[in-house]
Amino acid sequence: MRDRDIASVDDKGVWESTGYVIASGTPMIWQYGPGGDGDEADRRYMYFGMKPLARDPEGRVTRLRAWSALCGEPKQEPGRPASDTPLQLDSAVLLPGLALSESGSDCTASDQAAVRRAAAFGSEHPEWTTSWGIRWVREARPDDFAAR
Repeated sequence: MRDRDIASVDDKGVWESTGYVIASGTPMIWQYGPGGDGDEADRRYMYFGMKPLARDPEGRVTRLRAWSALCGEPKQEPGRPASDTPLQLDSAVLLPGLALSESGSDCTASDQAAVRRAAAFGSEHPEWTTSWGIRWVREARPDDFAAR
């Protein structure tokens, strides 16, 4: 993770990056993307909620919890394995300001408030979302992202 992008190595050993934005508020929002290849219609953002758990003496976050934003209540039973097929949503239980995609597994927000509600809902329902801890390791060195 660097300033405004996340670097990774593809299967050919080439560095690539994907942009992100972090918005303050409760909960904090992490916008990741756009992802997808090809045409703009295939590109999408992903949203996560974040809660700082520790800070350094300068106030920078050094440890946090992150989780997926949810469009609404999924059709599947809580506690289903993450390796199963994507959660399918019932349009009758979508959160306000969200519209169901054609695939039925994701949604589009009408405004920032809808994104924040989706992130808060994800935090309230860990049985339906992935949650993970993130810890600061060290500052990047100039050669960390050099071509290999």
